[in-house]
Amino acid sequence: MSIVTLENPKLKKATNEESKLNGKTFVITGTLSKPREDFKEIIENLGGKVSGSVSSKTDYLLLGESENGKVSTKEATAKKLGVQIISEAEFRKLVAKKSKTESNMIY
Repeated sequence: MSIVTLENPKLKKATNEESKLNGKTFVITGTLSKPREDFKEIIENLGGKVSGSVSSKTDYLLLGESENGKVSTKEATAKKLGVQIISEAEFRKLVAKKSKTESNMIY
């Protein structure tokens, strides 16, 4: 009997040297096309971190659609602190700058 182990490429984390998001901290807010856990997994697989609140240590606020059309507290804080606010489309472009292998696993 042989044991075969299949590696799921989606779960492979990038090494520090090859990671586009290494050391970057993201906060996710608003309604996105996929569950937040999916975005969190992508960020972490590419070497980044996800936080629940915006601070001066935040690099990006991934901003989805607002349910009521108002500016969220996280968005207001990000603007006040000068945190880069990106849309889901901008996030896709950011992570797509990686190799085709990583881009294909993401979207």
